[in-house]
Amino acid sequence: FAVADISGVPIMTVNSNGISYFDGKVGIGATTPADFLEIEGDADVYARIHYTGTGAASPADVCGIKLEHGRATWNIRNTYGGGGSTPVGTFSINRGTQANALTILNNTNSFVGISEDNPEDIFQVSSASWAQRIKSTVDGSYLRLSPNQIAAFSSGGGGGALYFNASSAGNILMATGGGNVGIGTTGPGAKLDVNGSIRTNGSLQLTNAGV
Repeated sequence: FAVADISGVPIMTVNSNGISYFDGKVGIGATTPADFLEIEGDADVYARIHYTGTGAASPADVCGIKLEHGRATWNIRNTYGGGGSTPVGTFSINRGTQANALTILNNTNSFVGISEDNPEDIFQVSSASWAQRIKSTVDGSYLRLSPNQIAAFSSGGGGGALYFNASSAGNILMATGGGNVGIGTTGPGAKLDVNGSIRTNGSLQLTNAGV
């Protein structure tokens, strides 16, 4: 059957094949909706998609929203899987069939992962090379992080200064786990191994060491 407006133009059609549609804007609590769907209220306002399954072991069940246009599809999903009495819930955002761009695990700490489906810490970014960039909005300089590197860059991409405790009087502790520190070398053979000259405008103290 169909429902028409006052001029006789059908605005809602319900079909027995399960495919029905509404032609126009829908307001829930809103008398003049500005978008295709507008929900309005003066207290807690929710739009609920309710999954009633038990969480299949594999593949996991999903309830979510697809945001589609001609060039890309983004999925916002609540994945519920694992089976048994304690299935795992995961909130994730991804593009098309690509790996998750953002993952939040439903565990005690709500671990967050960027390009990581199973984060193992509070915040985890996974990448094959440089993983993170922290950029200044003042001068455009930035800091890049990889699994084993920290590098500072100027706004043009050249080398920048890297400061430790520049605004704090705290100590800087390095290699306290038993490793060595190398300056100008990737294979330090002593607690401090410098490949080059050393300059100081103060005293140099040697304790229990040969010269």
